[in-house]
Amino acid sequence: MPWLRLHLAALLGVAALLPAPAGAGAASLRPALHRVVAAGAPGAMALVDGRATATGLADLRTRRRLRAGDRVRIGSLTKSFTAVVALQLVGEGRLELDDTVGERLPGILPIADRVTLRELLNHTSGIPDDVMPPILGVLHGNPARVWTHADVLGIVRDEPLRFPPGTGWAYSSMNYVLVGLMIEQATGRSLEHELEQRIVHPLGLRHTSFPVRDTRLGRGAAHGYSLDVGRDGPVAGALRDVTRYSPSFAWAAGNGVSTLRDVARFYRALLRRKLLTPRLLHEALTTVPTSNPRRRNGLGLAVEKTPTGTFVGHDGDILGFSIEALSTPDGRHQAIVATNAKLAPPAVDHALDEAMDAALETAGG
Repeated sequence: MPWLRLHLAALLGVAALLPAPAGAGAASLRPALHRVVAAGAPGAMALVDGRATATGLADLRTRRRLRAGDRVRIGSLTKSFTAVVALQLVGEGRLELDDTVGERLPGILPIADRVTLRELLNHTSGIPDDVMPPILGVLHGNPARVWTHADVLGIVRDEPLRFPPGTGWAYSSMNYVLVGLMIEQATGRSLEHELEQRIVHPLGLRHTSFPVRDTRLGRGAAHGYSLDVGRDGPVAGALRDVTRYSPSFAWAAGNGVSTLRDVARFYRALLRRKLLTPRLLHEALTTVPTSNPRRRNGLGLAVEKTPTGTFVGHDGDILGFSIEALSTPDGRHQAIVATNAKLAPPAVDHALDEAMDAALETAGG
């Protein structure tokens, strides 16, 4: 995702605030969140070590205030959930990390036949990506369209691999569409069923779902907003309400809906070995270099080196929403920042970077 990975994915850092006093918690982030709103986002929210705060609006039309417990689309954080299910199946002997797409899903995407499950999970497959067709479809076509897996994979069917599998790194949501299909092939059940039975229900994530056909986010949800988009990228102007659309094009790579507290509970359980055995968690945290020198990629997880220390998690960007969740490797301290705008004016991304660094600095304080 060239320009879209820059504009649609960038949530990461943050240091514009002075160090927060010990114990100040999420409330000390309010100035940073206010700056996100001042930069052009309707609202922003944060959770640090279990303490949450929010500012701005959840709905520009009704002027309802954003609440820290509002549901939001979590975009590519969904990849962490999908990866956990795949790794659980590896632990059960129903999948292997060396299984290839050609062996498990013959004919599904010929360029990916020799790509392994591990290479899909850590983005070393070389499979190209292009999110523009669905984004333009939501903004200028039928937002309720349900994209089939064949529709999504068809976007890159005739494209060559970016590099031979395992020889480079390039982020591609197509990888996780294939992971989701491998999960379904191995279990004989839908990915949504496996996510609910293996993660959502055991952890009591009452506000987390993975819609495909449903365009709604459920009760207590924030509205999401975006600039208009042309083929060359975002177009300056007023934000559009893009809350309601089928996230089927994102599916296993990004269709999740959740809250900050549910997201925190998921990553805490994962890092405390409640979802994976120590061996499989070690596999998830075995990393490869990425295009960002501060970040390495594991299996559904990123390991981030920051001035504050090492953190584990993922960022998630999908039309209307942007979120990042990072935890210390033991899951003890967590920082999550989100906004209900994506794509948004560039100043919003910069302010989010500052808010995330402030949240990391506050975590553990």
